[in-house]
Amino acid sequence: MISPARRQKRGKISSRIILPKRKKTFRFSISRLSSLILVILLIYLVASFTLQFKKLYAMQHEMKEVQKKVVELQGKNLQMREQLKLVQSDQYIEQMAREKLGLVKSGESRIITTQSDKKQ
Repeated sequence: MISPARRQKRGKISSRIILPKRKKTFRFSISRLSSLILVILLIYLVASFTLQFKKLYAMQHEMKEVQKKVVELQGKNLQMREQLKLVQSDQYIEQMAREKLGLVKSGESRIITTQSDKKQ
């Protein structure tokens, strides 16, 4: 004897019940949810590291510029110290007194040159 279920499979009984198709629903499984969280975390970490490396690069560039400026200012400072030593020397003071103020030492005579007008 053949069971009725088996007859349906063979096709002898022609009455079939057709069920409407179900729409697929999107379900999160634990593995998919953990994978999604991991991907989001990795994207966040990559973006964060990228921003931090950009800031680090900018700071290093700025530090190099400041170091160059420090070296330049140290050189200028050294020149000004040497000029200060020169200005404070007695020889320089005497030379400026002679040139700018027209002073002479005792026993010396002062000679003043004048320019004559050649047009007349």
